[in-house]
Amino acid sequence: MDFKAQWDVWLDFSRQLRDLPYLAPRHWDLFAPEFKPSEFKVRATGVPAHEDMNPMIIARICCWRRYLGSPCVVSTSYTPVLSGGHSTKSQHYIGRAVDTIVPGVSLFDAYLAAERFGFPGIGVYIWWKLGARTVGGLHLDERESFPARWASPAKGEYVALDARWIKKYMGQLTTLTFK
Repeated sequence: MDFKAQWDVWLDFSRQLRDLPYLAPRHWDLFAPEFKPSEFKVRATGVPAHEDMNPMIIARICCWRRYLGSPCVVSTSYTPVLSGGHSTKSQHYIGRAVDTIVPGVSLFDAYLAAERFGFPGIGVYIWWKLGARTVGGLHLDERESFPARWASPAKGEYVALDARWIKKYMGQLTTLTFK
């Protein structure tokens, strides 16, 4: 689907979902047909977390996913604060963030599409693995504060996502693709 058409779908979804606390089962087929509620789990326990997810992040990810034309793997969604593993102000703790890997799409193309869809928070992680293979992935969030962009070239290492970083890692960003 072209960007303009998918953007219009996103705008329509956002108006309808703005006041919903979570997506009830009847809403998933309408707003998020590409996802199953079971894809949103607490990573540490496997407990379903779809009712803890903000509907806006789910709807935006659905439109982004449709635009890319590829399924995506949700590796982390809602995370209880006591589980840890994220920064103290992580959007995962309030159900407003998803970590994802997109098979068949370069990390750079997935990042550019995320920018087009206006995710307030985008993190590029070039070291993430799927199985034994390094494929890279994105953290996408629906933060209410100022936009944030960062990159992680290695576990525990975070830098500003700027032109200098993109030039340095361009080769990896365009070749990291899970097929």
